[in-house]
Amino acid sequence: MTDPTRLVQCWRLGPFNFLYSTDLDQEYEGEKEPFRGNFGLHDQRLALEWVQRNIQGFGGDPARVTLSGQSSGAYSTHAQLSAQTFLSSRPMVFSRAIIQSGPLAARHIWTKKRYDRVWGRVLASIGVDSDSPAERVQAMRNIPPQELHRLTGGPAQVGTWGVHADGVFVPVSTYHADQTFKKGDPRADFVTIGDCADERSVFIVRVTQRKMAHLIQALESELSKEQAEELLSMYGLSADSMMDDKTITILSQIAQDLRYLNPTDELASCWSRASRYHVSVTNPFEEADSCHRGLAHHSIDLMLIFRNYNDAFAQRGLRRHLDLSDVMGRAWLDYFHGKEMWKGQAQGVSANFGEEGIKRVEVRDDVRLDHEQARRLAAWHEVGLYKVGRIANKWISEQNDRRPEENFVF
Repeated sequence: MTDPTRLVQCWRLGPFNFLYSTDLDQEYEGEKEPFRGNFGLHDQRLALEWVQRNIQGFGGDPARVTLSGQSSGAYSTHAQLSAQTFLSSRPMVFSRAIIQSGPLAARHIWTKKRYDRVWGRVLASIGVDSDSPAERVQAMRNIPPQELHRLTGGPAQVGTWGVHADGVFVPVSTYHADQTFKKGDPRADFVTIGDCADERSVFIVRVTQRKMAHLIQALESELSKEQAEELLSMYGLSADSMMDDKTITILSQIAQDLRYLNPTDELASCWSRASRYHVSVTNPFEEADSCHRGLAHHSIDLMLIFRNYNDAFAQRGLRRHLDLSDVMGRAWLDYFHGKEMWKGQAQGVSANFGEEGIKRVEVRDDVRLDHEQARRLAAWHEVGLYKVGRIANKWISEQNDRRPEENFVF
């Protein structure tokens, strides 16, 4: 971090990133690489291409670029890795990647059909009823940016935006996670992928807005009734479970297993040039809210990697957290410089970052250090990543959509 050179590139977000319709296809007819949504991801790709063209002018090596992202940044990193892998005719724009708490598999992948529906709902909301694709596109372009953001920004309208299965960043026309994300090694020298022990904290609010019936409906849409009951019983739940604090905690754990634990472990285990890490150190601050206090919550890794809290750790005598922050910060910097984060990483050895420091483990399953968690993971592995993704999207992603018939559109 001694180099003062910094490059900041902005990319489009919300509807300006994702909103797409087949109405737009006519504009790209005949082009070699038509844009089909995911405009913000193309912005990111453009920035990576700029780095490739110019990094040598700053003393850098275009063959040693690392792409890293956390949470939504992890989705972006995985999407860029996916494009680089499956579009092998394109030059590589980075050689290493870190996917922190958010692989794209089992995430929000939207089909063309789903985006056409959202597009149509926006047009209907402004009173446009035309059979002409050109007229519909022009009507959308006439909407002021603030108004378009308002029309699409409320979760009651469209829920959380999803990456479009455009044949570039998700290189299949019909999304199938098992085939798309697990087919062969990614096109990179090495990939590091990991999560935190208590990612479930991000789902507390969401699951309180859902009923047990919604989870059961999602499970039974992909599995038999007997399989659904067996999975619920593994967590100590049934159709008759009351929505009390204990049940809400368990439901948030199920959401974590679907969204983070299962896809992270599946990908790490099927990629030969990859290693997995797990963060188990907890938030030590008493003033933290209940969703974070005493938990290895979502984003706690950033607190340590960037060393933002080192002064607070030192002032409160939190020596273990201070030491771990130093270890993790150096590990990430070493990786950016082409080294291993921990000894044996290049051979697939996994690591756990806890209050005792870094623990290297030879067997991937041991990285969780939790036999109960391993048991749950094995059950979801049997279900398969594709169905896990569909269940997660049906239960979690469309939770705020007030149109029941659309809750289960993938």
